[in-house]
Amino acid sequence: MSFADRYLSKQSIENGLIKENPAEDLKFILIIPSYNESGLIKSLDSLYNTLPTESSVEIIVNINWPEYASAEIVNQSQILYELALEWATQHSTEKKKFFIILSPSLPKKHAGVGLARKIAMDEAIFRFNTLDKPDGIICSFDADSLCDADYFQKTDLHYKHNPATDGCSIYFEHPISGHEFSAEVYQGIIQYELHLRYYLQAFRYAGHPHCFHTVGSSFSVRADAYCREGGMNRKKAGEDFYFLQKIFDLGNFSECNTTRVIPSPRPSDRVPFGTGKVITEFIESGNSLQSYNFKLFLELKEFIEYILKSDPFTPQYKKELKIAIPFALSEYFKTIDFEPILEEIISNSSGEKSFRKRFFRWFNMFRIMKFLNFGRTIFPDVAVSEAATELLKLKNINHLETNSEILLKIYRDMERE
Repeated sequence: MSFADRYLSKQSIENGLIKENPAEDLKFILIIPSYNESGLIKSLDSLYNTLPTESSVEIIVNINWPEYASAEIVNQSQILYELALEWATQHSTEKKKFFIILSPSLPKKHAGVGLARKIAMDEAIFRFNTLDKPDGIICSFDADSLCDADYFQKTDLHYKHNPATDGCSIYFEHPISGHEFSAEVYQGIIQYELHLRYYLQAFRYAGHPHCFHTVGSSFSVRADAYCREGGMNRKKAGEDFYFLQKIFDLGNFSECNTTRVIPSPRPSDRVPFGTGKVITEFIESGNSLQSYNFKLFLELKEFIEYILKSDPFTPQYKKELKIAIPFALSEYFKTIDFEPILEEIISNSSGEKSFRKRFFRWFNMFRIMKFLNFGRTIFPDVAVSEAATELLKLKNINHLETNSEILLKIYRDMERE
């Protein structure tokens, strides 16, 4: 019996799509969902040009389309499938193999990037299960992304140096200059990436124990952790965010900041939120990008510090906590009936350590995102450059410049350090 038998029988949709047996020394399987994608071959070229690792690597591309796709998209997808098959045949080597699978006419109810990513990741699990290799690593990538040549080598070293990690986010940088896109696209992506990095650093400044990027093209996970947490979901957008919350909660997530993924900054309307949607709206509006008011993170910091230092098992705890909760957070907690939730967390905790573990599993990045969206009605959004500058001041980084590109470079350096 292999490690993933139960997962594959209970939660996998389909598997065994690739007939060739995996290499005995297979360690990495990188998966790419591809829908109506023109840049796939360029992405495959980038992966082909990565430096070799000691163990074997596989790349699985899932070309897919929904059952309601137009005849034009279906035709283009079938042409791309044949082109990718030919490319894979010409470029696969003994240590690095490329496989192209096809998921046509995905059902309307679930069709989207979540289901496409799940099918490919489940296929990776099937192949690692064939080898009974629970420590196999699945890397998630996108069909319009590129990577540095040392992508696999540095990710491999990261797992060797962090043997307990269940998964990791992989450092990313969008292109912020060049000739491939318009000046407006580059201006938009500078501000959007600054927002992503400010958001993460503000979370960490507030003291939350589980704060990491949730970018679909830039993470990896061990096969056994993937199965334990029920695998990838079938959400049409944001699948990476919801999946990674479960892996974060295991408590052994990390960051690989020694290599780089290069996601595309292009505009897109294929999903209701995310990079493509933000850039499209930025170009259409012509306005500077807004981000969460830093006052909301100051409230979070005050609240989290209280949770970390106080004893939830004293008779006066709930009364004292009610007084300690800052205003905007208190107003949000009223909307979700917080007191019974807190009571349940305390009653199911065996001690302070257990309480805090349970509490932050509940008060995770998803829950806090809901608070931040609620808190906009109290502390309105501000220009992302203003918010990012405010955080730098409180981190004692003396910087008066509010130019978004300069700020982004500072935040990139903070993460790589």
